Amino acid sequence: MKRNSKILSELRKKRDNREYERTRTSMLLAASISKAIKSKGLTKSEFAEKMGKNPSVVTKWLSGVHNFTSDTLTDIQQVLGISLLNLGSETSPILTARGNTSTTFNVFIMPDEYKKVKNEGLNPISFATLSNTQVISKRVVEMLSSHD
Repeated sequence: MKRNSKILSELRKKRDNREYERTRTSMLLAASISKAIKSKGLTKSEFAEKMGKNPSVVTKWLSGVHNFTSDTLTDIQQVLGISLLNLGSETSPILTARGNTSTTFNVFIMPDEYKKVKNEGLNPISFATLSNTQVISKRVVEMLSSHD
């Protein structure tokens, strides 16, 4: 019994924490996607159709071992209306620009840029949904200023 315990202890010490975290993240992503599919009342086949993929691809995604690309995660977020990755939410405020149309742009502002924007009297808001539109922060500041 002590020998098994010692072997397990040695294996735990050798465990690569990066690999563990990768596996954990993959499993959490798969669980979040599965939960969102169910909450939308979709079957895996219906979700696959909305994604333009074969159902076997969705099965692989939900296995918890798939290495997602950022493009795939972005597509999944858009189809399911969820946020899987809150990139920058811990360090970078986000500004929302509302123009004359109903389009809303949610854009990440880097900390140094945030200070400049804040000095211009613009208010940060909490994360809603990152839109498809990617705009360089300087252009965003110009956009925000022109819509006041």
